[in-house]
This record gives sequence, structure tokens and C-alpha cells, in this order.
Amino acid sequence: MEMIEITEDFIERTIRKRKVPNDTAAIIVDAIGDPGLNTPNDPFFIITSTIIEQPVDFGEISKKYREEWNKSELKAGGLKRGRKKKVLNDASALNPDIRAVFIDKNADDNPLWWNEPKNRKRPHYRTLSELMDETFSQTDKDDFFVIVDNHQDLEGGIGEGIVKESAERNNKTLINCVVDDSEEGDFKDLLQTNDFIPRELFDRIRDNKPNSEIKIWQKRLRS
Repeated sequence: MEMIEITEDFIERTIRKRKVPNDTAAIIVDAIGDPGLNTPNDPFFIITSTIIEQPVDFGEISKKYREEWNKSELKAGGLKRGRKKKVLNDASALNPDIRAVFIDKNADDNPLWWNEPKNRKRPHYRTLSELMDETFSQTDKDDFFVIVDNHQDLEGGIGEGIVKESAERNNKTLINCVVDDSEEGDFKDLLQTNDFIPRELFDRIRDNKPNSEIKIWQKRLRS
């Protein structure tokens, strides 16, 4: 068997891919809701993207509150409004550019592709693609490190592929793109801070009860 030399350069490049420098624009992507059609208790499917220019500081928010509240994983679901507000206000102070697209399953003017009856992965892919096109097309920045919260539909390189195709369409450069686990992944701190953003939009759409004044640009997808 041929021996592969592990060089210092290779090690350095591998480590870099596991970290986002604080001078690099990061995009953190997450979804809330079920992409299925027949989900009467889950009327919205939402995907958000957060462009943040201080990713290290953004990740430190969840790390801080995980320790303060004695949590092994920081998730917005189930937390009281006051705690959600603290995290969101800290995130808002970093001036993120937050964009979201969503489907209202009870609407009668949803895109035709959303009504795919059999393969529900395809509508998930299309929703993510629509979000990334909106995100990339509305920013003047060119180089991004993209982190997508893990979902079974996006495994096996599919999630990365959708993001890369959108970046190419919009003439953007990806420094790296990963689908990562929010509980144990290399980018869990970023993902756990960001978890509060799709939950915030869900609360606003469902109950019109914002937990914070954080700005979220949103678009309902229609036919």
C-alpha cells in the first residue's frame, strides 16, 4: 500500500476548514418546520440564512449561554421568551444580514413544485435553492464560508451541492461549504446561536409575538 505523506500544510488547511476566521463573512443556514405536505400541526416551512461578519463572536454567544444556563446544547425551542430575547439581542448587536423564505402550507398560491406528492426531498431542495439565490443576489460581498444545519435530506453532499450551484449562478466564491451537526459538529457554536433565528421568525409568523427587534428580511414563496 502506498504511504501518503501528511504534510504540515495539509494539517494547516484541514484545521482552517474547521474554523471560520473572524474576518471572513459566514452564512449560517437553518430550517424550521416539516417539509411534508400533510402536517396540520406544522403549517409553515421556513429556511433562514444569516450573513455574519464576526463569526467567532457570533459563535461565542451560544457558548456563553450554554455555560450560564448549564445546557449541553443550546436550542431555542422550549426556552422562555426572556432567554430567547437575550440570545437574539446579542446576535442583533453584531448586525447580521438575515434573510428567509417560507411556505405557508395553507395558502392556495404555493409554487407548483411545492405540491410534489411523492418525493418531498425535491421541494426541500428547491426551497433551499430559492433562499441561497436570494441571499447571494442581495449582497455585495463575494467570498463566503457557508454552514448548513444538518438534515437527512441534505446528507451525502446534496446540501453542499445546492449551495455551490447557487453561488456559481450568482458569481460568488465559496471558501468552504459544510453541512454540520449542531450538537457535536465543528461549527456547533455558530449553529446553536443561529438556531434562535428561524424560531424567532416562526413565532412572528404564527403568533405575531416577536421575542426581539432583530431584523429579518422575509419572503413567502408563491406560484
